Amino acid sequence: MIPADVLRALRNDLPMPVTIRYLGRDGPYGKMSEGFFRFVCPHCSEIKATVNPRNNLAHCFSCQRNINNIDLMMSIGYDFKEAVRTLRLWLKKFKEGAGGPVASENQPSRESFGSTGRAGSVRPDHQSRTMKLADFFSNFPDNLGK
Repeated sequence: MIPADVLRALRNDLPMPVTIRYLGRDGPYGKMSEGFFRFVCPHCSEIKATVNPRNNLAHCFSCQRNINNIDLMMSIGYDFKEAVRTLRLWLKKFKEGAGGPVASENQPSRESFGSTGRAGSVRPDHQSRTMKLADFFSNFPDNLGK
């Protein structure tokens, strides 16, 4: 049995753009649009899956489904245990800084909106996560996954 705190960390602490970047050619196409990271929904194939930067959950505005990192991995063919094992490895690499600053693709404007969605304070854990995401992408070659 996989502990609940591990599942929570895989869903919430590993930014969705990082997961998609690690998937490379196997992952869906994604891009920044209007300050949010959007990608092709694995369920309806529309590029309307948008990541909420506060909870790292994607919502497809076409088919209305929610997608987290585990769901994404399973939708492209990983079984649950394999998805968890792979995401744990990627989360460990991400936390160790094995790839880290590019503008925060998953954290559009932390300076303007804190975790409550109100203008003002930025939680320190969000700021450090943003920095790590930026560091992560700077270590990838520009043509990775193309």
